[in-house]
Amino acid sequence: MINAGTFMQLLATKQLTFSKSGLSLFNMPIVFCPAPFLSEFQQYLEKKYGYEKARDLLIEGFKGGGASFTKNYAKSNKFKHKRDIIQWSLDLMSNAGWGEFKILELDEEQRLAKFSIANSPFTKLIKSNKPVDHIIVGLIKGVAENLIFEQPMEVIETKCQAKGDALCEIIVRPTTNHKKKSRNK
Repeated sequence: MINAGTFMQLLATKQLTFSKSGLSLFNMPIVFCPAPFLSEFQQYLEKKYGYEKARDLLIEGFKGGGASFTKNYAKSNKFKHKRDIIQWSLDLMSNAGWGEFKILELDEEQRLAKFSIANSPFTKLIKSNKPVDHIIVGLIKGVAENLIFEQPMEVIETKCQAKGDALCEIIVRPTTNHKKKSRNK
């Protein structure tokens, strides 16, 4: 759900700025992009390369953006706890229209996390018998590997509204040697 108060706060603190040449959030250029641009690109990649290759390309491609964007903000706001970075990231994604995110489980010692997402734009635009939130998985993977757990992580979407599940569910856990670094089931 988009929260107008969040955007008003970003404007008031000059963390979101507008100019003739574009928008900046936390001193990083941003663009407003209709969700169908991303979903149609994802479907094009799936048609051209197959589901698994397209999924892996999107996850790896978007993990860098998730990491660099969050690192930039985290540096300037000096979070006391990693949970605060996670909650801030999920709140920002929710407020930016990526869906409604909730932390279901977080164990920093075991390096495990589970999140739910309701109403992701991808699940509204892509109907599939497989998970479709590859871009979101990539963003979460970038934050998990670079800011939260600081090691390679496996990020898996185990449930997806596009498949008919009540909610999307993403699990984050340490990568093991015998598994791929990132995948959706």
